[in-house]
Amino acid sequence: MEKYRNLLTYEIENGEVKLTKVYGVFGNYHIPEYIEGLPVTSICLDSLCGSSNIFVLYIPKMVTKICTCGSFHLRRFEVSGENTVFCSSDDGTLYTKDLKVLVAHPDASGCEYIIPEGIKSIGFSDKYDLSFFRFDNGV
Repeated sequence: MEKYRNLLTYEIENGEVKLTKVYGVFGNYHIPEYIEGLPVTSICLDSLCGSSNIFVLYIPKMVTKICTCGSFHLRRFEVSGENTVFCSSDDGTLYTKDLKVLVAHPDASGCEYIIPEGIKSIGFSDKYDLSFFRFDNGV
């Protein structure tokens, strides 16, 4: 059952919170580590696709699952250094911690993005426009 609290829609399952939507946020936004005293472990970023209101999205340490459409009009993602599954690069791109999956890229710059060596897959759906990516490494 979906619940609503302070610009967020979320679900609770097995003692963990899945964040499903973020509403009306402007500027830099920190996804909460806890809601109702339970850890936020999953976030669905699809509700942010095409949003131009969030500049920096901070992802907390306990998030272990992210569903995404891949395209965000953000300046950058920033991930807690304590997160064991995800990390962000110097340019604000969101990767898995092992740097093998590109999870999401902030497209606010509008610049072409060259996928780094070592990336094995792109972790977003086919809804995403890949036109500004350059695939030089066989992905």
